[in-house]
Amino acid sequence: MTQSNVNARPVSLLLKALEAERDALKSGRFDQLAALADLITGLTLELQNEPGATRPEDLRMIRDHAARNARLLTAAQDGIAAARQFMTDVMTGNAATQTYDKAGKVSSIRAPHNRLEQRR
Repeated sequence: MTQSNVNARPVSLLLKALEAERDALKSGRFDQLAALADLITGLTLELQNEPGATRPEDLRMIRDHAARNARLLTAAQDGIAAARQFMTDVMTGNAATQTYDKAGKVSSIRAPHNRLEQRR
């Protein structure tokens, strides 16, 4: 189904807002998400106030777009958390180098914590 088949104005506006949210998530423009969330909430409330005006296929499209955006948001949150943890590890000296041992298993090499290296 193409967007030209969407008959209700609030539905097409909501789908456009969900696409804008997707674009913001994929491009890292997180500063736009609050305004988009307000817009999406308002359009959703508008749809709720017009019972019967939305076709089942429109609702499926909205659900699919919203579910996709939820997955993108979760991935973005996970990425930010991982980056924050990595930066914390680097700043505190807890970052480990990942390598493989003789058996091919992953192994971590860490620098001794709070020890000065003595040169001879």
